[in-house]
Amino acid sequence: MLTAEEAASLQVGRVDLQHPLVERLRDLMPGDVVPEAYARVERKADGHSWHVDTGDGGHMPWCRYSGSVLLSPPDTFTGGAFRFRDPAAEYKHYLSLLSYSCDQEHCVEPHEGERRVLLIFLGALDGI
Repeated sequence: MLTAEEAASLQVGRVDLQHPLVERLRDLMPGDVVPEAYARVERKADGHSWHVDTGDGGHMPWCRYSGSVLLSPPDTFTGGAFRFRDPAAEYKHYLSLLSYSCDQEHCVEPHEGERRVLLIFLGALDGI
């Protein structure tokens, strides 16, 4: 869990892989991460259409684990829900790490207002 103050301190752009929140997801993964792994804060108003975080048109084939933390209070924007296709589920995971396998299909609805999210993409050197 992240505090509101910690969330507010994260700026749009890259986040150090040594950040404590990123470390929480790294702890779920065996071995060391691949050099391509990264985390970033974004506020993409048009959302993301249905996709997986690995293998989509050769995009991030190294990715094995993904994570998302909603940094903005849900009452500061409309739309912007994070959805999984199967099983169908919807999340507005404010200050909580939502971790999932990178091959799980998901999307993010377009939004209006101030919606910031921390995205984490990790792959293991041992290929797992």
